[in-house]
Amino acid sequence: MNLFDDIVRTKTTKKSFSEPDYPYLNESALPQLQRIRILLEQWFADFTRMNQTGPLCQRSIILVLPRIASRENLTLRGEDAS
Repeated sequence: MNLFDDIVRTKTTKKSFSEPDYPYLNESALPQLQRIRILLEQWFADFTRMNQTGPLCQRSIILVLPRIASRENLTLRGEDAS
């Protein structure tokens, strides 16, 4: 299970203020964002591995992935949109 799509990235523009964080990270070809994607993938793999056993294992993963991959920055940052 991956956080980011396995795609060819060609976008080299800076993030606009109104652009959501996750799609920008997912689509950008900038080298510094590639390093961030690698780190986040490693953290998510560790999180997944640490939550493979126990009563909340799959529930934890199922709840975390959509939140990270959200097109809403408030959800990604854990803030309440209401």
